Amino acid sequence: MRSLRLNQFKVIALLFAGYAALYFCRADLSVGSPLIIDELGRHGVGHDEAVKRIGDVASFGVFAYAVGKLFLTGLGNGAFLRQQGIAPVVELDWWEQTSLRGAQLSFTPAQQQAAVAAFTKLTIASYAHNFSGFSGEHFELDPNVATRGPDKIVTTHLIRPNEAPVALIYRMRLAGDSWKVIDIFYGAISQLTTRRSDFAASIASGGAPALIAHLNALSDKLMS
Repeated sequence: MRSLRLNQFKVIALLFAGYAALYFCRADLSVGSPLIIDELGRHGVGHDEAVKRIGDVASFGVFAYAVGKLFLTGLGNGAFLRQQGIAPVVELDWWEQTSLRGAQLSFTPAQQQAAVAAFTKLTIASYAHNFSGFSGEHFELDPNVATRGPDKIVTTHLIRPNEAPVALIYRMRLAGDSWKVIDIFYGAISQLTTRRSDFAASIASGGAPALIAHLNALSDKLMS
């Protein structure tokens, strides 16, 4: 979380410095152009050439502004997500888009925040729905941890009185100094695969608004 806050502070500081410098210099250049042309003329530079040089300076400023936008994008949440083991991460500005299994993704920052909030709500609702009561249940952890590439496979059993145990398999991946759950298997059913297919269908049908509405509808159904 500290690295996320640091990156966010960098973005705010660089945005302020960049925009302040851009508008300050642009305003001064417009006001001072006639004086600059006269000064260049006194040093033997023709009027047309002086105008061209000032135009080059303005063009370079616009180019630097565009490059700065690309640089700032890399200081966003992408670096933090990669540190947490989430990959691939595709960062989109408001005018950009990408595809997921044929579906075009074009999330505005507001839609991204709304989607994260809706998914967080769904996660909480799912746990509340699945563990709505207690009758002496407990978990048992299998000490035999398997390795699959960069991941660890951890098996647990939900022990229920007078009922058969339920096996839940967690796929873990190292993110920084801690292991994170990236998928849960119930039998042969992958939570990640199921959710990914479901969410991709919503995105394909109506983009970000459809996905957010679908997530909220799932949460409301679980909490009803």
